[in-house]
Amino acid sequence: MPSTGIINGHDLRVYTDAATPSTDVAIAKATECSISMSAQMREVAHKDTSGSAGGWKEVLPGQKSATITCSALYAESDDLEDLFDNFDNGTSCIVEFKTATSGDKYFRAATAYITSLEQNAPDN
Repeated sequence: MPSTGIINGHDLRVYTDAATPSTDVAIAKATECSISMSAQMREVAHKDTSGSAGGWKEVLPGQKSATITCSALYAESDDLEDLFDNFDNGTSCIVEFKTATSGDKYFRAATAYITSLEQNAPDN
């Protein structure tokens, strides 16, 4: 049954099929995740619109993009090699930003590429 009302951020996860295609696997030990979407605007002003828009540009939406980020705690038992292999080989994977509840709405990128992997080790 789908969730209702406000969704607790604790329940939202980033899932990927990087390890096993066609199987969603949550990125393990996640501490935070986010999705950001943007659209490039393309200018459509022409000689007949210069003064009619009161000096304002005229634009229409162009190409769109999305970025999904995830921070997680490192654990030896959680194999990150699959994510690195996708990054290193430049292969795509399916990435979803969703809850584990069946029927909940979610954002899905049909083909996503891992463009950045970072590992750090702060004190404690």
